[in-house]
Amino acid sequence: MPREAFLYLLRQEFKWNHDRKKWKWWTLLYILIGVALGLTSFTLSIRNGHFRLEYMWYFSFAFPFVLLGMSYSSISKEWKNRMYGWWLSLPYSRSWLILTKFLAAWLQTFMVFLVAFVLLVVFCVYAVFISDSFTFEMMLKNLGNGLPWLLAVLAYYPIVAALSFLTFISGNTKYRLLTPLLWMILIVSLNAVYWVLRLAIDNDSPASFSPMFTVKSSNLVLAAFIISWLLAWGLLKLSARWLEREMIL
Repeated sequence: MPREAFLYLLRQEFKWNHDRKKWKWWTLLYILIGVALGLTSFTLSIRNGHFRLEYMWYFSFAFPFVLLGMSYSSISKEWKNRMYGWWLSLPYSRSWLILTKFLAAWLQTFMVFLVAFVLLVVFCVYAVFISDSFTFEMMLKNLGNGLPWLLAVLAYYPIVAALSFLTFISGNTKYRLLTPLLWMILIVSLNAVYWVLRLAIDNDSPASFSPMFTVKSSNLVLAAFIISWLLAWGLLKLSARWLEREMIL
């Protein structure tokens, strides 16, 4: 695939396709009410001394499920919009077409990761300002201790995305009988990420920080990235093969 064509498809896949016309005034109102209630609860918890900074990392438990939704939406939108015929007729191999979707979904995921981390920093700063129990030094230690954990969760994304691609594609091929099994594997794998990561937990972490979110070594995070991308490559190749030879139109 020519470089220009690849970048063009990547930009198209990267776009956030949300219909703003579907947004109603009451939708924004409910969001504002939810934010206000959440901030109030957060403030009271800190004021009453029932909050520790590392509790903020619990949001990472929802992260793989968010990634699943984003990756599954990326591959399924061609069928949802009835554009799969046009998409498959593009003069490029199925491998390249799937790769552009995969990389675009990964870039979107990385943006969500950055936004989540920035919000985490904002809430940490807010906690420091409204409570005498927290200091900026504690905040920096909290971020430094928990960031490797969050990166390890992010490293799991390629497997989730590639497996969700394969699961959806299986439903449109002669292997559709495997779809329920692949869904079960996918759901189990979303929970298994924490079983695997527990092997990397540092049980000797300081008492001031929960060992649940402390990874022993950055080398483990690097290894997780490498293994995840290798497994994802194999699943994406299988998805491309099924689209190439086993597609049911």
